[in-house]
Amino acid sequence: MAQQLDVTPSILRDYASHQQTRTTAAQDIRAYLGVRAYTEADGTRLHEMLVAKVAQTGNTAALSQAAQDWLVQEQILRPTGEKTIETLVYSARTHAETLLFAQIAGQLTPDMCTQLDALCQTGEGVSPLADLIAPPLKTSAAAVVAECARLQAIRTVLGEDLRWGAITMNRLRQWASTVQAIHGNRTDRKSTRLNS
Repeated sequence: MAQQLDVTPSILRDYASHQQTRTTAAQDIRAYLGVRAYTEADGTRLHEMLVAKVAQTGNTAALSQAAQDWLVQEQILRPTGEKTIETLVYSARTHAETLLFAQIAGQLTPDMCTQLDALCQTGEGVSPLADLIAPPLKTSAAAVVAECARLQAIRTVLGEDLRWGAITMNRLRQWASTVQAIHGNRTDRKSTRLNS
């Protein structure tokens, strides 16, 4: 390295022992590259951007990539903390989902709430909601008719006036697949208990 910089090796050895010199050099390098260090205020702005993004996706990798892209766009160096971005992503997603759920729940009438609660009742072992999210067993005309009936049942409960706001269809699909995964896990556990 000393040869590339055309300096004597002892200068580099001394460089490592002087904190002030390293700090000044780092500032000079940042200025030359046109970037700056990450600050607490940047964390607040990044959190706000991620909260808005959660209406489009809840995927951790996609949100992390959006955070990286934002840092590059804003010409901000990646924070020094190893888990800073990851923590921000999880925090923003949790905060945003709470806001989104409250937005949707605030539109539900007492009658809609009663109908949704009824979908979750498991009086005979399987709730109507489980029936609504179970995939069709085979492709046939009857299966298509059954799918249409399920869709109509959901639309009847939710009504036509429900406003999803900034929530994209992709995000709604992600929530639906989460519910299906939960249902699948419960079904797998139940069949395991029955086979034991």
